[in-house]
Amino acid sequence: MSRIPYFLTPLLFVFAVGCEQVEETKQSTLQPESCEYVALVAIDMSESFKKQMADDGKAFEFVNHVVDKYFRDRMGTNDQIIITQLSGNNNPLLWQGTPHELRKDFPSKQAFKDFLIRNADAKSSRINDGVHESLKYLMRTHSVAHGDAKTVALILSDMLDEFPDEEASSKRLISTMAT
Repeated sequence: MSRIPYFLTPLLFVFAVGCEQVEETKQSTLQPESCEYVALVAIDMSESFKKQMADDGKAFEFVNHVVDKYFRDRMGTNDQIIITQLSGNNNPLLWQGTPHELRKDFPSKQAFKDFLIRNADAKSSRINDGVHESLKYLMRTHSVAHGDAKTVALILSDMLDEFPDEEASSKRLISTMAT
């Protein structure tokens, strides 16, 4: 990936989770088997960003490019991809699995796009809490919690949080990012 397109620069936050050990409070659905890489892709499917992910597809194309490039040589590994949504629900997890399972479950870009649209909860933008919960989930995965995996978090959003008490949710997000 030579450079990030100018139109995504204000929309994309890349957050590398630090090497600090995180207290494991709840086990995620990841297998206890260690992996070397875990990538979180948190996607805003609210009305204000849906065009970028579904209709117009520029952010969608970017996600596909990043996932393909990041895991191109990792297809036979136990590495994990976690896909979450940052829309109006309390359960951001959409999909989790290996690069091989991703290609098996979504054999085409259209299949992946249809999955995102079908599972979108576009009634509101719960961005801060969605990112907070997504990062907490990432940090509780077995390999990350035990310091075995390198991680990356891609947040694709316009960051327009329309959920009540944005100030409190913003503080939760900042606290999570500080751990």
